Amino acid sequence: MTREEMEMDLWQLYRTGDEDKISRLIKALVHECDEEDVESALAYAWGDIDEL
Repeated sequence: MTREEMEMDLWQLYRTGDEDKISRLIKALVHECDEEDVESALAYAWGDIDEL
């Protein structure tokens, strides 16, 4: 699966509005990524940094 395909799948999940599935995704991503990656992603999402 390419990054573009993953991004599309994530957007599809987001659009479902299914909070349980989105919560499970967040938990899985945090579990699978190292702490620095999660911190950078959060900073980007909150607008604290301009690029990843």
